[in-house]
Amino acid sequence: MMALVPIISCKSLQPATPKAPPVSDELLPLPPSVSLSIGQSLVVVLPLMQGHRVSWRPQAPIPPFLSLTGDAVQTAMLGSGAADRQVLTFAANEVGDAELSLLLTRTSEPNATPLEVRKTRVIVSATAISPVP
Repeated sequence: MMALVPIISCKSLQPATPKAPPVSDELLPLPPSVSLSIGQSLVVVLPLMQGHRVSWRPQAPIPPFLSLTGDAVQTAMLGSGAADRQVLTFAANEVGDAELSLLLTRTSEPNATPLEVRKTRVIVSATAISPVP
């Protein structure tokens, strides 16, 4: 059974639910580090600028112990209107420790200087990790 460890609003790690991640008006920076065990997934929810044709992508190379298994855009209705969020899902395939960088780029210029960069250290161990309350 695969456990999901989402970063929801980049505030804390919580066990996943089958529902879509909640959306808040403002997302905080990624935590400095995230700990997983083999077989878990890291779900990162990042804001998108609606109508600006931008996208988040992992900076190559992705740490070799992770694999990108999902990339989706969600639109949620907020009090002030609609907001788009990009959801990137990474599988922890083996033990490792490395920095994961996510780049916000214009879809028409993927190799241009990123508009924003967010980083977190990902630590994958062989033992089960208890969810953060």
